[in-house]
Amino acid sequence: MAQLGLRSNPKFKRLVKRLKLPVPYVIGLLECMWHVGYQTGSARLGDADDVELAAEWPGRKGVFFRAIKEEWLDERGGIFSIHDLWENAPEYVKKRMKRREIEAQSRNETSNPHQIEQNTNDAASNDKDLGEETDAARQPQTQHLAPSHPPNPPNPTHPPNPTHPPRVRAPGAHGSGNGMGLGRALTDSQRMLEVQSLLAGFGVGAESQKRLIGRRDITPNRVKAEIDKIAADPKVDDRAAVLVHRLSGRGKS
Repeated sequence: MAQLGLRSNPKFKRLVKRLKLPVPYVIGLLECMWHVGYQTGSARLGDADDVELAAEWPGRKGVFFRAIKEEWLDERGGIFSIHDLWENAPEYVKKRMKRREIEAQSRNETSNPHQIEQNTNDAASNDKDLGEETDAARQPQTQHLAPSHPPNPPNPTHPPNPTHPPRVRAPGAHGSGNGMGLGRALTDSQRMLEVQSLLAGFGVGAESQKRLIGRRDITPNRVKAEIDKIAADPKVDDRAAVLVHRLSGRGKS
């Protein structure tokens, strides 16, 4: 969905003049680039090749990037981001991004090794305390009350049952919320490491790796499938760039 007033924007008119393309065509290129930002949840695109991949530019390499570099992109350390992406995004996209920020923050907390260790210790402590409290509750409560009648004399033919020591349950015996959260965190961390290893092995740049591994829909199996397709196509020149483009343009997290 094009921004209101885009066609009359002087910056847009200058871009049309630089590219020497019809207005609808230029709008389509910008829409493709913006859509990548909406879908990945980040205004950051990467290097010049990543920018043209995001816009699905079919022309000569570098032409589109040079045309939009000054007025449509922000640069920081050689990495380019879409200028004012969220300020001009549709309302439904802003709500989606707010939700993804909360989910990403939660994933970062659970994937932190120190946080995982703390969760494990808390879970063990909670389970131990719960086991001791449960066993204590099973002991007869009448032993703390004064008897209302004199106790009966022991019967020599039926000796009393020996007293059993209280049982303390091993940590992890109870299904606690912390334990379940730990399992999910380890699984997600494992996925991210496997995906990063596959991307690095295929020559994908560090910035593109970082952007892709944060998405839950990017699984090792999906990356392997795309790599197999690209490897089997002799017409593909820049295999890493094509892989980034395909992974960025499919699926929702």
